[in-house]
Amino acid sequence: MNMKTDLDGSVLQKNSLLFWCTLAIPVGIVGLGINFILNPVGASTGYGIPVHDPAVFPFMWIKGIRDIFSGLAA
Repeated sequence: MNMKTDLDGSVLQKNSLLFWCTLAIPVGIVGLGINFILNPVGASTGYGIPVHDPAVFPFMWIKGIRDIFSGLAA
């Protein structure tokens, strides 16, 4: 039995739409994380949880760091 596998058909090519769609999600997650680090008030308001107390900013920064690493891991 001759079993030939075609690896070229299953490799994600840089010129394919699937590659760019797959890359867009992690880049968006990293962008959200950077926004939470640089602008915690605006990002939390845009996210739907308006936070104006500076005591809560470290939690927003932690969320931003988590989002950045989640995007990089994906």
